[in-house]
Amino acid sequence: MMHWMRSAGKSYIAKGLFIVLVGSFGIWGIGPIFSSSRVQNAATAGNEKIPTAAVEEAFRQQLQMIERQYGISMTAEQAAQYDLKRQIAQQLVMQSLYNQEAARMGIAFDREVLKQTIALQPSLRDESGKFNPQRFSAMLQTLGMNEGTYLQALRGDLSRTLLLGSMQSAASTPALLAQPLYNWANEKRVALVQEIKASEMTGIAEPTTDELKAFYDQHQDSFMAPEYRSISYILVDAEKIAAGISVSEEDIKAAYDAAPQDYGTPEKRTIAQITTQDQAVAEKIATEAATRPLQDVAKENNVSYSEIELTDGNTFPDLNKIIFSMETGKTSQAIKSPMGWHVLHLVKVTPVETKTLAQVHDQVAAKLRHDQAAAKLDDLSKQLQDTTAGGATLAEAAKQLGLDVISLGDVSSMGKDMADKPVPDSKPAASQAIQIGFSTDAGQVSPLQETEKGLIIVGVDKITPAQAKPLDSIKADVVKAWRISKQQEMAQKKAQETVDRLNKGEEVAWLTRTPALARDGSNRDKLPKGALTALFAATPGTATLFKDETSTWVIKLVDVIKPEADAEKLEAARKEMKKQMGDDLIEQFANELRARYGANLNEAWLNQASAPSAE
Repeated sequence: MMHWMRSAGKSYIAKGLFIVLVGSFGIWGIGPIFSSSRVQNAATAGNEKIPTAAVEEAFRQQLQMIERQYGISMTAEQAAQYDLKRQIAQQLVMQSLYNQEAARMGIAFDREVLKQTIALQPSLRDESGKFNPQRFSAMLQTLGMNEGTYLQALRGDLSRTLLLGSMQSAASTPALLAQPLYNWANEKRVALVQEIKASEMTGIAEPTTDELKAFYDQHQDSFMAPEYRSISYILVDAEKIAAGISVSEEDIKAAYDAAPQDYGTPEKRTIAQITTQDQAVAEKIATEAATRPLQDVAKENNVSYSEIELTDGNTFPDLNKIIFSMETGKTSQAIKSPMGWHVLHLVKVTPVETKTLAQVHDQVAAKLRHDQAAAKLDDLSKQLQDTTAGGATLAEAAKQLGLDVISLGDVSSMGKDMADKPVPDSKPAASQAIQIGFSTDAGQVSPLQETEKGLIIVGVDKITPAQAKPLDSIKADVVKAWRISKQQEMAQKKAQETVDRLNKGEEVAWLTRTPALARDGSNRDKLPKGALTALFAATPGTATLFKDETSTWVIKLVDVIKPEADAEKLEAARKEMKKQMGDDLIEQFANELRARYGANLNEAWLNQASAPSAE
C-alpha cells in the first residue's frame, strides 16, 4: 500500500519534524567514528559503529535548526515526545548503510565535482552571480564545520543522492491510476452522529462478591504488579577520581613548560583575498597587486574582495601553507585551490598569546588531574571487565578494586519500589542502571557502559515476575474498573439500539449532522480518528458503531461528495503518487540494506538518553 494511502490521518506536526530531520542529515555527515574501547555506541550499521556522541551532536544541531527555521525552542519533554534521538540514530544508521552500499557500487565524486557543486549553490553567489567565498565561510561557521569536513559530508551526500535517485527514477504511475486514487484521497463524507459517553450512564448497583470475583478473574492482566528486579551496580565517577588526585607543583610546572602554547591563543593571520574561476584574471590581478592595493585591483577587475582571520589548519592545505609562510604586507601569486584561483595578501599577524604559569596554574592542575583520572578510569575499566568476566560478582569485584556497590533493591522498569515509591534521587545514575538491569538476565552482570561522568556496570541479583495483585488488596480499584466496564456496556447497548432503529428506516431526532469531513483528518475536531475511519468504511445509508475507551459513537453515512479534478490536478496527483512510489522503493531498499549489512540500535542507551529527566 502506498504512502499516499498510509498518510491519511497522520500527525502533521510529527510528519513536519520528521521531514526537517531527514533533510538535515545530508549536510551534517555522520561525524568521526571514535575508536576508544570506552566509547559507547548508539548503534551499529554494517561494519561501522555510531557513537553516542555523534547522535548527541546531531541532536543538538537538529534543535538549533528547528529553532532557526520555525522559531520553536523545543524542550526536552517535547524532544522525548517525538523521540528525536531515536529518529536521529535511525537516520545515521541508514546514512551509513547508504554510504557503504555506494562505496560497494563504486559511486564516488572527485574534488572538481565537489567544487562545481558548491559554486552552483545560489545562496553562495553574490549579486553578480559569482561564487562568494565570504558567504561560503559564513555558511561553514553556521554549520560549525571546516572546509575539509564539509567537503567530506558533501561527497557522501552526492553519493547517496545518486544512489537513491536511481531508485526513485524507477517508479512509474500510469495516468489511468491517477483518477481513482485522487478520488479516494480527496473524497469527503457527511454523517449523522451521536456520542454516547460512558461516564454519563447511571443506575448501576454495587457488584456482588461473585460478580467482582468473576470480573477480577477475567481481567487479571489489568491488575498486575509489575516485574521487579533486585539491581546493584558499580558507578565509577571520573570527577570523583580526579578530585582525589593530588598533583605536585613540580608536575604542574613541568606540564606547563612542556606545552605553554596550549594555555593561550594561537597565532592568527588576517588575509585579504580575491577568488575567481579564471586563471588568466587571477594572474593579471596578482601582477598588478604586487605594486598596488589588492582591493583597488579587485574592484577594477570586477572581482569579489574579502578579508578573513584564520588560524593554522583552517583552510585548504595548499592555501594554508602559503598563508602561514607569507610576510606581512606581501601579496601572493595566483594560487589554485578546489574553490578556484586565489590571490592572497597578508594584512597582519596576531602572534601567539601565551599566558604565564601563574595565570593558568589551576587550569594546568585540573588538566593533570583529568588526564590521570582518565588513565585510572581506563585501568579500572579493564580490571572490572576482567574480574567480572572471570565469574566474580559485583560485590566481589568492588571489594577487590576498592569500589562501592550501590543497591536499588527491588525496582520496576519505571523506577519504583514495591511500595510504588520512586527510587531516591540520592542514587546517582539510577535510571541508567535500571534501564541496563532490565536488559540483563538474572544472576548476570552487564557489559561495562559509559555514563556522562564515567563508567557503570550492573548486576541483576533476582527477578520477581509480574503477577496479579491479590483481590483483597485492590478491591476499590477493581470495583472502579467494574463500574466503568458496566457504564461502557450500557453506552454500547444504548448506541446499538439507535443503530438498529436507523437501519430499520426510523428517524432519530437527536443525531447531529456533521460538515463534509475529509479522509486526512483535517476536521479531526468533529470526530475522533477511529470514528472517522469507520465513517470512510461505511456503506451509504447505513448506520454503524465506533467504540473507544470513553464513548460509543453512532455514525450514519448520509452523503458522499466526490471531488472535481481538472487535468492539472490529476497530473499533480500522478506526480505525487510517483514520488510516493519512489519513496516506497527506497523503503524496501533500506530494509534490504539493513538485512544485508546488519543494523542494531543500543536500546538501553536510547531509552535512557530519550527520557526527559535522564541523568
